[in-house]
Amino acid sequence: MAIARKQTTSLTDIKLNDNTQPVKPKVKAPKKIEKKRNFLVRFFIGVIGELKLVQWPTLGYTIKWSLVIIIFTIFISLFLAFFDNVFASSVEFATCMSPQGDNTGTLSSCGKTLGENITLRGE
Repeated sequence: MAIARKQTTSLTDIKLNDNTQPVKPKVKAPKKIEKKRNFLVRFFIGVIGELKLVQWPTLGYTIKWSLVIIIFTIFISLFLAFFDNVFASSVEFATCMSPQGDNTGTLSSCGKTLGENITLRGE
């Protein structure tokens, strides 16, 4: 079984015109600008087509989940603020009680300051 090959254009296949000059095959060379423009047009047509397929949320759904996110954010903020205050007060108590710290008083005075700081009744 033989495989037929398509013959490529060679110098002998080029036709000659009346002036015995070779006639060049008419092939349009694509311009880069037209390619880029064509690509951008196809891209934006594809984007518009995909946006038509998107299932957009309703107004009620958007409001509901926005409120959930706002409430959750407030809760987490309060949670972190509470523990930040507890740890800051604990560090202040530890420095109050340490020999190199303020050494302003006894356990009762440092404990009183700690209680004021934790319950947010301090300065």
